[in-house]
Amino acid sequence: MADMTASSSEPEASVQETPISYVKTKKGLVLATEVVLSLVVLICNAVWAGTWNWIYLPICAMIFSAAYIVIFVMELGKRFSATVLQWLCIGDLIRAVLFSILYLISSLITIGLMVILHFHLHVDGAGIAGVVFSVIASPVYAYDAYTIGLQLRSSRQPTHRTQLFTSV
Repeated sequence: MADMTASSSEPEASVQETPISYVKTKKGLVLATEVVLSLVVLICNAVWAGTWNWIYLPICAMIFSAAYIVIFVMELGKRFSATVLQWLCIGDLIRAVLFSILYLISSLITIGLMVILHFHLHVDGAGIAGVVFSVIASPVYAYDAYTIGLQLRSSRQPTHRTQLFTSV
């Protein structure tokens, strides 16, 4: 009976340590940074009354980044075939490229609105901070896309045709 309780408590401890150990990895640190930056941009945009239309971008970015953290922490990709894992990496690449571009576009439009409509639009510290953190989030997502692209390129296997030619 004591062995059963000891063995049942050990997996719980490893499950609790897994997210912390994953965040210490390079990919985990980048994903955690993306979630934190999206949260900061969300808070800044929510406080600043001028950007209610930009509130949905950090919400979506934070949800998708957190979803990929959960997928990688729980190692859901390893439970399926290599094809599913490949599509999971491609989806992660699309997510990183898309949010990098969207953060850059939203920050440029917001900067333009601040400059053009300065007299009609109340610009305060929260609006400026939201733009600054959006500008910071864009290269973080771009770096994530770059590292995913390198990972996908290195994981490509030679085709069957090239294997036939090299063995002859």
